[in-house]
Amino acid sequence: MTYPYTYDITNKMHAVIATPSDPYIHIAGTQRMVLHTKELLEEEGFKVDIVHKDNSQKFGDYFPLWVGREAYFRCDNCDLVIANTVAGLGLFPGRAKRLVAIFH
Repeated sequence: MTYPYTYDITNKMHAVIATPSDPYIHIAGTQRMVLHTKELLEEEGFKVDIVHKDNSQKFGDYFPLWVGREAYFRCDNCDLVIANTVAGLGLFPGRAKRLVAIFH
């Protein structure tokens, strides 16, 4: 099987997953999905950052805005952003090549 693209291992693609809570502390269905997505992307050659309300800069009273803005700041020319539920509210377009929003 041939793929229409190849990965350059020396120059990894960058992905950011924005999620409301830390998936390593709060283990539930959504957090498991985030961790499995991270593993899948890493297997495909991505460098993956997980952004959540505990590792975001705090401003204002609404944490989904914090998470989205933190993802925006970390995503300098990143290849993929995955916004989980309302975590991408502060993520403004323009930096990521692709954006996927997951609502459940």
